Amino acid sequence: MPTALARWTALPVTIALLAFTCQQAWAVLPPGATDDLKKNATDKIRVQITKVEKLPASKNPKGYMKLLYTAKVIKVDRTKSGVKVGTTIKIDAYHWTVPFAGPTNPPLLKKGWKGGIYLNAVDAKTGKFKLAAYGDSFY
Repeated sequence: MPTALARWTALPVTIALLAFTCQQAWAVLPPGATDDLKKNATDKIRVQITKVEKLPASKNPKGYMKLLYTAKVIKVDRTKSGVKVGTTIKIDAYHWTVPFAGPTNPPLLKKGWKGGIYLNAVDAKTGKFKLAAYGDSFY
């Protein structure tokens, strides 16, 4: 018969193993994939969000929020699209409000947010971009 100490010691170990297993099950991208996505992004820029639009979600799953950010480019670290400082761009993004299995959930940004983003140009002439590395697109 196990002692009370053995039972209480086994509980935290079991919980830790369960948490580690669940974490691994949610990791959808292979090791190094996020780094490759960032490396291959067309643009690595710093922006300030000037407008946040929540787009209609009639056909989206419950808890999925489609977003369109309008942002002003404040610094260009790397560009293949030719975007310049002072340009206004649009960023297609999304945010899950419920837990989901998949890549890192992008944060829900607010007007005024400043930071760096890895982006892929969808149409550089119209200033339309999308996140290059899901929720890991931000630096």
